[in-house]
Amino acid sequence: MLSFWEIKRFEGGLVSLEQLQSDSDESVEKITGSDKESLISQVSKEVKVYSESDHTRKGTDGVIEIWREIRSRFEDIPSVRIFATKMYIGMKKEGKLFSAVRFYRNHLLIDFNRGDIKPGGAKSKGFFDLEDPKAMSTKRQWTYKSGVVGNAYVIKIENISDLEYIVYLIQQKYESIG
Repeated sequence: MLSFWEIKRFEGGLVSLEQLQSDSDESVEKITGSDKESLISQVSKEVKVYSESDHTRKGTDGVIEIWREIRSRFEDIPSVRIFATKMYIGMKKEGKLFSAVRFYRNHLLIDFNRGDIKPGGAKSKGFFDLEDPKAMSTKRQWTYKSGVVGNAYVIKIENISDLEYIVYLIQQKYESIG
């Protein structure tokens, strides 16, 4: 399977990568034919396409069960696309990432981007604040060279008993995307 990516460059050295999806069943083999030395053949041998199983195999059966339950709550929503990258399984609404799920042996970490705060204190459009009465999320910040401060929430889930609450938190981020 061949993947195409849209690359966007922003000020401050930020780069956005978005995998483009195709409904085509065409194979790269039809494009390259029998020429195994062609550029397309060489690149297609080097490109690694990540799958959900690349991540789920890291976790215990309990972690996999939690992920499958989370996925089942969002996969049938028409505007949601679930995809795998090297580092996480992402969920996008209309092309905007609302959740990145990272797998560990005994837990999942779920990241939500909150937005940025500019050096003058102005928040980016759609800056996200999570309602988390059980305080299960942790705020994370980092500073870019430009002085802009990036912000995210990280939520750790280890027990299926926390599933409903975690889905409630994910739903908030999903609904915040216009």
